[in-house]
Amino acid sequence: MTEDPHAPLIAAIRDALGADARVDGAWLSGSLGRGEGDAFSDVDVVVAVEDEDLGACVAEYGGVKSPLGAAVFRQVLYGRIVTAVTPDWRRYDLQFVTGPELRRLDFAKLRPLTPGAKPPPGLLPPRAPPARRPQDLVPMAEEFLRILGLLPVALGRREWLVAQEGWGLMRKLTIDLMVEANGRTSDRGGVKRLNAFLTDGQREALEALAWPGPSRESLIAANQALSGLFIPLGRTLLGEAWPSAFESATRDHLREALGIELP
Repeated sequence: MTEDPHAPLIAAIRDALGADARVDGAWLSGSLGRGEGDAFSDVDVVVAVEDEDLGACVAEYGGVKSPLGAAVFRQVLYGRIVTAVTPDWRRYDLQFVTGPELRRLDFAKLRPLTPGAKPPPGLLPPRAPPARRPQDLVPMAEEFLRILGLLPVALGRREWLVAQEGWGLMRKLTIDLMVEANGRTSDRGGVKRLNAFLTDGQREALEALAWPGPSRESLIAANQALSGLFIPLGRTLLGEAWPSAFESATRDHLREALGIELP
């Protein structure tokens, strides 16, 4: 049987937290907590503490004298999440929670880590992500069209790198729109997994897009190809909320400035 590559780090975190009298309980969260992790997953841990201990715990575990030992990178996010990289490049996040925050967690997606870790009494229903409405996606569509409409500026100045960066931003918007169309935005979590949130057809279409070369012809072709993915999907997803006037003006602008047509 292959040894779990996370076992040594998980054991070190369990021992340190289990020996800390301020810790009421700790649970594996993230992909490992859900049973969906792999050898490349971070070790994510939820740590329950009392309100009065929160600041001290975050400062201690996020400091150079952390009970978890040396780290080549350590950072505190939002005043309660300690994220770190160990010298052997293992990654972990400790999310410190108190009171109502703990009671709102979905314990079906957590795995007890320390002895006695169990759901607290009076669990509250986890907050459901707000339903996305078509009009909520309008800024995404407008940003795509705005970047697309700036193509003549970059090409006119021969700013090939700027145009490539713009294309990269538009590709990310296209990915985000596809994930949204699949109803998976709230499930996506970290940035190191994407395949599961796209259909096979979407993934193949995105993978087929070649990064544009530093030339007018390559950049134009790349922008046209990306527009052929984003605009039809955006129209379908946004319906009447789609910024049709902006799209029409952008098409006219590119036709006049570059002599090109969008799909």
